[in-house]
Amino acid sequence: MMSHRSRRPAFLLFTSLILAAGCAAPDMESGMVADLFEGPDPGDPNSMIVFRDAIYMQMDDGVLGKEIWRFDGARLSNVTDIVPGRGTGLPARFIEYQGELYFTALKEPYGRELWKMDGNRPRLIRDIGNNPQSSNPSELTIFQDVLYFRANDGELGYELWRWDGSQIELVSDINQGSGSSTPRGFYIHDGSLYFAADLSGFGTELFRYDGREVVMVADINPGPSGSRPSELVSFEGHLYFWAYTDVTGVELWKYDGADATLTRDINPGPDGSNPRGLKVFEGGLYFSATSPDQGKELWAVKGGEVSIAADIREGREGSSPGEFLSTPEALYFTANDGTSGTELWRVAGGVIEMVADIHPGVAGSDPHALLPHAGWIYFTATTDDEGFELWRSNGESAEFIQEIWPGERSSHPGNFTSFRKKICFSAADGSHGRELWCYDHDDIVPIRTVK
Repeated sequence: MMSHRSRRPAFLLFTSLILAAGCAAPDMESGMVADLFEGPDPGDPNSMIVFRDAIYMQMDDGVLGKEIWRFDGARLSNVTDIVPGRGTGLPARFIEYQGELYFTALKEPYGRELWKMDGNRPRLIRDIGNNPQSSNPSELTIFQDVLYFRANDGELGYELWRWDGSQIELVSDINQGSGSSTPRGFYIHDGSLYFAADLSGFGTELFRYDGREVVMVADINPGPSGSRPSELVSFEGHLYFWAYTDVTGVELWKYDGADATLTRDINPGPDGSNPRGLKVFEGGLYFSATSPDQGKELWAVKGGEVSIAADIREGREGSSPGEFLSTPEALYFTANDGTSGTELWRVAGGVIEMVADIHPGVAGSDPHALLPHAGWIYFTATTDDEGFELWRSNGESAEFIQEIWPGERSSHPGNFTSFRKKICFSAADGSHGRELWCYDHDDIVPIRTVK
């Protein structure tokens, strides 16, 4: 494996004045792809998406500003210069729709609007507000082969819009007038698009769009504050989510197509149990929740019953499960048992156990940014000696992959993307700013293994 200290000189050379200049050798080894923004300034790759067998992302070379760049596994090249020169288009919210790459970008005199790649050129779909104020499209979601999103036309506020490949139109002015309904948390369940939206007099409640009309399906918390339903997920034919009422606080609810009901008042009273991280695995819906006696622990819905799955840290302090990731083999999460600190845990075959004590002692390694790749889980974790660096796990142990920034300082790998056999991410090594790095899964030789 090639480390960042021994990579080829070709990795370090980049001519950013030529838009389509290649940035890496044809047979690229593991390590930093290119020092795009030469020196300590960051190229800052983010918003990565795999499209047409390449990674598209926002990056900054210090000459063209923040624009779209493309990495095909061997070379990094510029794709757009939406705002010519050092101006910046800030492309983000990438999504593939009807075989094309869509995104939002910022450019005068339009503001932030919806764009697409038309061949090799970026094309503005429409200036929705027809003014310099951004319509700021977000929550881009494909439903019934139509691209839905939230946008503000400058008159009706943030409402539900759609693009079918030929026409952009308003779906519904849910909160009529200039006030915004701000639809969010789009989720497809049982042939309909569900989301939370604000309605005057009702607050934020659960809505459904079946392709014909938008309706509020439940007034869970009567009155103007609303229930603020979030983290929608399908399980056993029902739509589960957490929501708020003045009486129960935030608790776990479900919708059966006709009625919304409270599954269980885990923490009685207005404080609520605050369920988070809802994930389906092995016939159960797992999440974290706080109860009076156990604190914040791992809970599950199985067979229609809600109960604690594991009291990992006995007592009222709780283990605070988080960073949930469901894979075919296991449900991964982080937890603190009170002895090992926050470490990586899993549920598999009915067993709940810690995967590895990466950082022995009460401080823990604080794993986060978990991503499945080639049958493993890649993530960032910290130790006293190395700081936050690149790790991976097969569920039986954890492997330290590379100390990208030598010493106690951290490279903080993030924006993980699975690309062919490569795990690609952003990181800083102390000599260069945050740049694009890739490691070939098959070529990795771990520095050490922790069980």
